[in-house]
This record gives sequence, structure tokens and C-alpha cells, in this order.
Amino acid sequence: MQLGREISPDLCRRVAEASLNHLFTILKPSGKFIYSHKLGDITQRKSGYNLLRHCGTLWFMCLAVKGLGIRLNQAQAAALGGAVAYVANNFVTPPWLQDPWPCLGLVTRDSIKIGGVGLALAMLHEYHDVATKNGMTTDLMGQDIELTIAQLENYALSQISAGDFIHKRDYKSGRISEFRSDYYTGEAIFGLIHGGRNSPLLRNVIERLMQKRYGVDIQSHWMAYAACKAAERQIVDPKIVQTYLIELINSIVRNPEYRKRNQSTPIACRSEALCCFLHLSRSVRPAALPFPGELVDLAKSATAENLLLQLKWYDNGQFWRGDGDDKVQIDYVQHNGTAFLNWYLLTSAGSELGS
Repeated sequence: MQLGREISPDLCRRVAEASLNHLFTILKPSGKFIYSHKLGDITQRKSGYNLLRHCGTLWFMCLAVKGLGIRLNQAQAAALGGAVAYVANNFVTPPWLQDPWPCLGLVTRDSIKIGGVGLALAMLHEYHDVATKNGMTTDLMGQDIELTIAQLENYALSQISAGDFIHKRDYKSGRISEFRSDYYTGEAIFGLIHGGRNSPLLRNVIERLMQKRYGVDIQSHWMAYAACKAAERQIVDPKIVQTYLIELINSIVRNPEYRKRNQSTPIACRSEALCCFLHLSRSVRPAALPFPGELVDLAKSATAENLLLQLKWYDNGQFWRGDGDDKVQIDYVQHNGTAFLNWYLLTSAGSELGS
């Protein structure tokens, strides 16, 4: 099957770049985004804000700037830097943490959520690259951004407990909440591995979670990112990550019930996971981490089908929620834009995925 005829690299690039430009359009001088709005009308704004999604959106923007080879103009550089500074204003040292190393947590509504720390780490690593290449300052919070990253990593590692992460704590008291997210653990692992941070404790947690098939039941795209990054960094046992990814990707390609929701983002998240897997399957030596050829082919076909479906809810850089709801939200643009960006990067250079 020749992929790329309907979903061509050129189309993917245009969608990814338009998505990036739309996010710049709704990025306010305060550093906050217009979080959500009516399709085609940013004056019809919706209430609410989510700082974790703010971080994820900036992560995509930085990926797009890098992947598309965009040189930021002065206004864009200032806007992006302001949005990162807005996040940094919420980095605080937890007063209750008796850790020997300096730590920073991301405070949202008087809580520290491990998923927010993970997404902030992923975003800051990509922003550091963009800032360096565009001649922007790499200082953050009055110190080099790499020091800020290390302090966030220290906090994330300090929250490993009972074979997983503590998901949410009260900022002032440190009280552990019963709340758990399906996605925070994957976000935390991905953020930590992003910069090559490694420790026996982290390795053990990742391997235990993979052996328990953590995230397979919900087809977690963040665990796909985390697993692929762990394989690339050679942080985990290759056999464990191989088995885990085969199970996760099989779940996505053989159980496409998510498409029946007729919403853009659930489909986009699976597209992200599939692209991540396809990139890994192409970049590693087959003997080191072999994946079944049939699974790779199914992943290619499923991604192309997904992207076609996602275009149903796309116009001019905007992705709306889905059938019956034309709300555009920053994370809808993030996930869909990332999916098209990833497919563009996989198919644009005459790679085997485009043949």
C-alpha cells in the first residue's frame, strides 16, 4: 500500500505550520493563550485554563519550529519566551520537601501534579533547543534553563513511590491526594527521559510498569512516547520495551473503537503513538529491537486512516472537538498538529514510510 497519496508530506507540513501559526495568533501578551474559542472566531472565547495543556501546547510549538526549520521573527520569539516565562512563574520549591537536592514543582490551583512537571520538562528541553538556535536567552528564573530543568527532575524523581509516581500533592502541606490521572505517569517518565536523566530507581519503575502493561488498556500515547524514548536512550531492558510496545500498538491498530467517538483529539493521540512507534522501528537496528513487519504495516495504514479522519474537524490551523461541537481548544490543536508534524517528518525525506 502506498501511503502519502491522500495524506502527502506537503499537506502534513501545511497543517502543522498552520496549527503553529494559529497558536501564535491566540498567544496573548500576558503569556497565556486564548484557551478555547469558537471555530473561526477567537472573540467568542470560552472560560477556563489548564496549565498542563499550556505546557503541552508549547511543547508542540517548539517541536514544530524545529521540525519545520522555521526561523522565528522577533515578535514570535518574544511571544514564545513570554509563554515559557508564564509557566516558570508557577515553579515553586515545595516547603515540605526534605530532599537533599534543590527541587521545583509546577503549582496549579495550590497543587503540584506530576503530569505538569513531566510536560514542563519535555517543553523546556525543546524550548532550550529553539532558544539556542534562534539567539534567544536561555536564562529562566534568573538562572540557566538547564539548572531549572535539573530542579524539576529532582522533584519528579522524589515522587517515585510504590512502583509508580505520586500524582498530586497539596503545595502548602504536601498532603497526598487520592486523585490519579491515566496520563500523568507517562508524562512524568517522558519528561524525565527527555533529557537523558537516568537512575536505577527510575529504570526499575519503568520496567515494572511496562511488565504490568500500564497504559495499554487506555492506549496511552504518553506511555508510547515514554517507551520509545526509553528505548532510544537504552534506559530499559530491550526485551521489556519490545514486548510492551508490541502490546500497546497492537491494541491501537486492532481496537479502533476510539474512532467511533467522532472527535478529533482521541484519534490524534493514537496517531501520535503510532508515529512514535514507526519512528523507533525505523531508527533502531532490527536485531537490537525487532518488531513484526505486519505490525509496522498495520501502524502505517492506521496512521494514514486516522489523519484522514482528523481532517474532518480541521480548518485554517484550527482543530475543533468533533461532531456537534465546534469548540477549538489549545490541546486539540496541540495533539492534532503534533500528529501531522510527526507524519510529515516520517514521510518527507523519501523514507520507507512514504513508499
